[in-house]
Amino acid sequence: MHGTAALHWHHGRRTERVKKIKEETPTFQDKYVVIGADLSLKRPGFAYVEIDNDNGKAEIVNSMLFSVDNKKTTKKTRGRLLSEIGEQFKQIMQIAVGSQKQIFFVREASINNSSFGKRSGTAARTGISEVVGVMDLLAWEKLEAEWQELYPVSIKKLITGNGRAEKELVAQCLEYYVKDKEYKNDDESDAMAVAIAWLIKNNQIKQHDFKVK
Repeated sequence: MHGTAALHWHHGRRTERVKKIKEETPTFQDKYVVIGADLSLKRPGFAYVEIDNDNGKAEIVNSMLFSVDNKKTTKKTRGRLLSEIGEQFKQIMQIAVGSQKQIFFVREASINNSSFGKRSGTAARTGISEVVGVMDLLAWEKLEAEWQELYPVSIKKLITGNGRAEKELVAQCLEYYVKDKEYKNDDESDAMAVAIAWLIKNNQIKQHDFKVK
């Protein structure tokens, strides 16, 4: 069984102040999986998080990290890059399906955020748009599931208490929620932050007060 998504894609520019992501309150089973994603064309990161909620208190019982690193690759075609990302995501979904647990898909909502466009430019937005399309297609084909999204500022605020926190601080604060985890790159830590922030937002795990100014 899979989670019901809260997002329906709309073209055009959108900011958190003007239009907010459509939201639904998820219904959680006793055991479920959250797949968090920080998407890009050259190095997307994924976090797989298993939750046990048998006693009414969510507990992370297993977590894994994945990334497809093509940061230094210049010769691969766009089609090959998308194919490799798609294959990695299929493997992650297979693990989730094999767990026979409820599944939720959550990603950072960078693609339709105007500040992201100003910071990264048209090429980056186009690449992420293509990756998002592949993720949408595969999640729907396999499970008829859609993705939920969180804005970057919301993720940082939920994890650190500061919506403008740097990536390094986000990764440090994750240690409170997921012990002894090594991240190969900031895309993996960002993906884990997406999953943890979504759990905090939906009152599944308690937000820690880091007293960040």
